[in-house]
Formats: sequence, structure tokens, C-alpha cells
Amino acid sequence: MFYPNRTMKKNTKYLSTLAGLVLAGATLNAQAVIYEGFDFADTAGANITGNAAGTGLTGNWSGLNTWKEQVASIGYGSLETSGGAALNTGGWATMSAGIDTTNTAYTALLADGGNLWFSATINISLAAADHRFYLGLSNGAIGASNGAYATGVEAVGFGIASNETYYANVWSDADNGGWGNNLQNAPTGNVSTTANTSVDGTTPTSFFVVGHVAWGATAMDVDTVTLYLPGTDLTLGSAVSVNKEVIADQSGFNTLAFSNLRNGVAIDEIRVGANYASTVPEPSSFGLLAGCFGLAWVMIRRRA
Repeated sequence: MFYPNRTMKKNTKYLSTLAGLVLAGATLNAQAVIYEGFDFADTAGANITGNAAGTGLTGNWSGLNTWKEQVASIGYGSLETSGGAALNTGGWATMSAGIDTTNTAYTALLADGGNLWFSATINISLAAADHRFYLGLSNGAIGASNGAYATGVEAVGFGIASNETYYANVWSDADNGGWGNNLQNAPTGNVSTTANTSVDGTTPTSFFVVGHVAWGATAMDVDTVTLYLPGTDLTLGSAVSVNKEVIADQSGFNTLAFSNLRNGVAIDEIRVGANYASTVPEPSSFGLLAGCFGLAWVMIRRRA
């Protein structure tokens, strides 16, 4: 390439280096290991069951046919969305999909002493209380009919209690921290939850739910799940619930599962990654790159 002078060549090289760093950084920080946007080819009202699961998952979604496809995504602030959403149109109904455990980026998230982040958008379109929803990473479908707890299941995630309060949770068959044999009430034990509600009684309400799992340093140390409800500016904010009661064996986590008691609840934009940034990807890496180029050009003009 012809350069009119050495300074221009040096500055062009500077821009190229910056571009590489920005793109690498965007990929590193904003890459979700698991992503489900429910982007199916079906029409509204079609069953979620039988549709291919999303990125980082394997096989098809399976469960009860009261979970239907909703064409519109659940938007929240500037959060990037795709496809539609999963809408529950009936009573207790569990939905699950396998996780690709051959993906080393995923298995790295399960290491003792490490961290895992997850997020999802939730919309509750009916004012009726007592929705009792849960979402978890587990070694199998967490519940069945009427919220029955499946024996031998270990999981981490969050739930919506009968009083419509969001809470963080660790499910463990060996030590369930007062959870008991069903999923119908919030856990007792060493769980701290602030007052937060999912329904205002009159209008559809959407929430962006973010969870941070800090695995115990060893298999004998408790795992901690911290839950956040960021505002539409996507600032993480203060924790709304912390659970540090239970030790889960995350080594067998091969399933993504969710369920709900009442109809009128939709879930969308499920993400799992290594940090908060992976649950709130930039609207476009190229937009970020363009902004950095603009800044770099100003810096070059000042240096010239």
C-alpha cells in the first residue's frame, strides 16, 4: 500500500492494531456460551417442543405443549434480541433442552472456585398472582407435574415465589436448604431476598433477570447464587437475592430447564457466560469499533 508519508503509515498501523484489540475484546467480553432467543420458523402459537435448541445447546426442546411460541421478542432497554419468546398457556409445564457438554468454554464455567453468569428476560402478561416460575442449569429436568421435585437433581438458577418475589436458588437433592420435595415455595435457610415484585396488578410487566454463580473453592464448599434485576439502562445495580445455603454438584450440569405454574408468563433471551458482559452483548461490535475509530482519529490528529 502507498503511504504519502511515514506518519500516515504509522497511524494506519495504529488504527489496525486498535481494530484488532476492539474486536477481540468485544468477542471475549460479549460472547455468551449458551444463547436461546427462540428464533423458530413456526408461527405464533406453535409448540416449543420439537424445535431445535439454540447456541450451546443440543437436540430439541422437550416438555409439555402448553409452552408455545410467541412471535415478538421480549425487549428490554437496548438489550439485543432475536426471534420470538416461549409463552406458557397452561398450568405446571416443564421445558428442557440438553447442553453441549463437549464445549470446553461451557465446562470451564463449572470449575470449582470459578464463576458463571446467566440472564433471561421475563414478561408476565396476566395480573393473577402466584405464577411460581423457575429457570435452572441442572443435571436433568428440575420438576414435573404440579411442581414435583425430581429425585437426584442438582441445579442453580432463580425462581419467582408464590408472592411474586424473585429469588436466587441452589437446588440439591442431598441438601435442599428447606426447599422440600416441590418447587412451589421460595427456599428457606441462608437466603436473603429484598422486596421485589413481578406484577403490578394491571399491566404486562417485563424484567431482565441476571444471576451470578460463585462456585465453592472445593466440592465441599457452598455455592453462592446472587440475583439482580437491572433497570432498562442495563446497569447491574444492587443484588435482590442471595442464596449461599447449598452445595451443588455442578459437574453433571447438562440441561437447561424452566417451568411455570400459571399461564401468561413468557421467557426469552436466555444467556449463559463467564461475566456480566456476556449476558448483555453490545448492540453491535461494529458500532463499538466505529466509535473507537472516531476516538482514535481524534487522538491521531492531536499527535500530528
